[in-house]
Amino acid sequence: MATISNFNLAPVGFFASQSQPSQAASLEAFLAAAKGGATTGQRSRLTAVVAPLDERFEPRGPRFVGEIDRWSSGAVALRHVRPVNAAYLAIEAAPPDGPPLRLILRVVGCESFGLDYEIVGQVMST
Repeated sequence: MATISNFNLAPVGFFASQSQPSQAASLEAFLAAAKGGATTGQRSRLTAVVAPLDERFEPRGPRFVGEIDRWSSGAVALRHVRPVNAAYLAIEAAPPDGPPLRLILRVVGCESFGLDYEIVGQVMST
């Protein structure tokens, strides 16, 4: 089973109010490579380990496995079997042939879609 690495959440300035252009570019490049060259907005899932965080970026509840379903330059949509009730999510995903991607998302929505939930978040930091 995949495990999430220790995120260093303590340094001041780790979280930006908006993602920087280089972060957005690296996110898109990572996801495109991980998903076989899929372009932004396409549906091609990548498994991720997710850790819920509270408003102080401290762990809140158990980690879970979700799937990155859709993405754009500043947002990511995850699928999971249960809804989340956390302000932020720490996410780690690793493509078969590449380094792991670590993201912090600010949760902006969680909606039921049949048996799954779609969790949408703004990328705060990579």
